[in-house]
Amino acid sequence: MIGSLLSSDSVSEYSVLPSANPLDHYSPSQALLSTSASFSIFEDEEKCAHRIDHSRLRLTAIGTGRPPFTLVTSIEKRTESLVYEYAGVVCNSSQSRHTELRKRGTIVLLPEIPSTQQNCHDYGSIDPFRFLFEDVQSVIPTLDTAIFIATGGLKVRYLDTSESGLSQRMGEVFKNEQPLMKSSQFDVCSSDRNTISGGKMMSGKESMGRMNWSDSQWGEYRAPDAILVQLGCCYEERSSSGLYDDNEKALTAALEMRSRGLSVPKTYGYTLEDALLIRSKSSGKEWKERGGSIFVPLMNGEYKLEIEWKNGEKDVINVKISDSQPMVEYFPSSSSHSLVWAAILATFIIIMGAIIVDP
Repeated sequence: MIGSLLSSDSVSEYSVLPSANPLDHYSPSQALLSTSASFSIFEDEEKCAHRIDHSRLRLTAIGTGRPPFTLVTSIEKRTESLVYEYAGVVCNSSQSRHTELRKRGTIVLLPEIPSTQQNCHDYGSIDPFRFLFEDVQSVIPTLDTAIFIATGGLKVRYLDTSESGLSQRMGEVFKNEQPLMKSSQFDVCSSDRNTISGGKMMSGKESMGRMNWSDSQWGEYRAPDAILVQLGCCYEERSSSGLYDDNEKALTAALEMRSRGLSVPKTYGYTLEDALLIRSKSSGKEWKERGGSIFVPLMNGEYKLEIEWKNGEKDVINVKISDSQPMVEYFPSSSSHSLVWAAILATFIIIMGAIIVDP
């Protein structure tokens, strides 16, 4: 009798269509199973994201399609829905912080990875994810920075491979915007409360610290700058929506910091593969091209930079970074090595659009 009732009452259709924000329709645990459908909605219907073809990774990109390129990926099952929901907000939001973020480079989102971590644990290294990053770099050679998202603590670890200080600044603004991290110097999830001289907690227990790739030789690809953000204690039973609420502002702040600087994109008919590097005239610091583009992370200030070309020529450019203009784009000219402001190109497009519309 019971079997007969169950058979007759079974449901094979659903009354709710997939949503770009599945938390509109599902509990957090159900959303984790349904959010993979949202990428197709962003790309095909809402046209705010672009699918990146890859044989085994589901990648989508939001932004200009120009540098800087930043990978945002969950390396744990528990944090996948956070990345999906963040993608939906950045893709569609009309808030000024999100609209500005879409204008400042390209965010590459990878919420689910092969053989993701099923269980919560601490991370002494992210070396096991080197090949994941290289896998993404194989289709996006310009990618040079990553944000890895996990749990297993309440802390940030930065990998300053370029020695530019960028990843440390990204980590610091993330920590300062994260409500559960900003009030403590130490990882509150740690059960080890032993201290050493001066009252400083033992190495590895600070809420902000440095980590390094164990192997600096990456062959075809260069090791990226990165931050690992750990967003919850293993003993906590927290919903996916709670993770998003606590970390959206922090993640946005880190991406804003990431995009401060000079962007020199690859353009039609011309490529920075013809350039060896960009060099700071004051410090001597150098940045090499990646995939025909160069991004130079800079803080507020005025800079004199030199582009060195393979043919031996050199160009000097002056750049000013400020809160009102956190990123500057220069486009190489196809006829010479001179650089022109992106604003000039934008003005030309507006004028042409007005001519076309006006009969």
